[in-house]
Amino acid sequence: MTRELGRGSTSVVYLAHDPQRGSDVALKLYHGTEVRPERAETRRKLFTNEARLAGELNHPNLVPVLEAGQSGDDAYIVTEYLRGAEPLSAHTQLANLLPQRRVVEILFACAKGLDYAHSKGVVHRDIKPSNILLMADGNPKIIDFGVAIHDRLTGTQSITGLVGSPSYMAPEQVKDGTATALSDIYSLGVVGYELISGKRPFYGDNLSHLVHQIIYATPQPLGKLRASILPALERVIERAMEKDPARRFPNGLAMAAQLARVLAEFEERAGQLDLQDRFDIARHLPFFKDFGYAEVWEAISHSTWRNYAAGDELIAAGSGKRVFFVIISGEVILYREGRQVDLLRRGETFGELALLAGRPRVTTVKAVAPVLAMSLEAKQLESASTECQLAFYKVFMRALLRRLAVAYRGIEAE
Repeated sequence: MTRELGRGSTSVVYLAHDPQRGSDVALKLYHGTEVRPERAETRRKLFTNEARLAGELNHPNLVPVLEAGQSGDDAYIVTEYLRGAEPLSAHTQLANLLPQRRVVEILFACAKGLDYAHSKGVVHRDIKPSNILLMADGNPKIIDFGVAIHDRLTGTQSITGLVGSPSYMAPEQVKDGTATALSDIYSLGVVGYELISGKRPFYGDNLSHLVHQIIYATPQPLGKLRASILPALERVIERAMEKDPARRFPNGLAMAAQLARVLAEFEERAGQLDLQDRFDIARHLPFFKDFGYAEVWEAISHSTWRNYAAGDELIAAGSGKRVFFVIISGEVILYREGRQVDLLRRGETFGELALLAGRPRVTTVKAVAPVLAMSLEAKQLESASTECQLAFYKVFMRALLRRLAVAYRGIEAE
């Protein structure tokens, strides 16, 4: 074990190295030193729930249980260690909300992950932002199946009653503890509501008041909390949060399909994004992480945003145009003399040298799938403030130094 990663009321999680797998893992230990019988029984059931999942839930949007076992009174669970991941709860405050499109992508992935779990007879029961981790590449993963319901577990093995986080529970859960796959759909809708607005749909001075709100109250329309919300996205979240389970999406796949349509609508209107939408998107891209808010606003004000269809050419080899690109969404391939030399994705850039030195391009860049790209020409950058120009030049220099280092290592290897 390397270090402690976190602890809860029933377990402690450590970073450990698994020599057999040759990789780091997260090791959750349930210690058997609990003196109160009811607490010991809860720990036993939490362990049993997660242990039953070992090797079963293999999906890119779920964190798999790799191994489970017991040693005397202690029990352990081994899961994948998600290096660099952050909980989705980091983006539930007004100051740090994600762009709408990014929220749709996250909900889409989570809906597919839940549909897979449900197809295996597993209901999570505790979907909330802190139980969804965003990987360094932006892919979300659902964690913590400790209170999940398994169709193979009997009532004596499962944790019963009001379990989970009340603010994200469906009306049927807070009424009598009943939870189904449709309850998870509701909870994911609540997560979407909070990611868009920075607020939970229901609050209460105490648990009784909160439960009453969840069962009987109507949440404030998202359009009043975030005026720029796409109506199609608002309708998806509203349907997921219907109080009557029969009026919700029938399964995660149906919800994902509707979210795919919302993504398509974002693609159609991407060229008409207003400055606020562009600002929300740009400030979350790695390229702009060291820019101040004022510099981000200035950058998007001076730049050009354009959609490209699959196969479209963004720029050709031999072009002397002094222009720099940031990939906002989609993927592009760089070709040199007809041979693919690189693949760039969301947040990655090209054209720094062309912008700085005016050198003709040696590669042709084409869209693999529909792409939204931000471009900035030399004359546009020159019209920006000194502060904005310096912010760009600092990032350009870092990028060029990284590429030179990679090239140098390649030469040394030869």
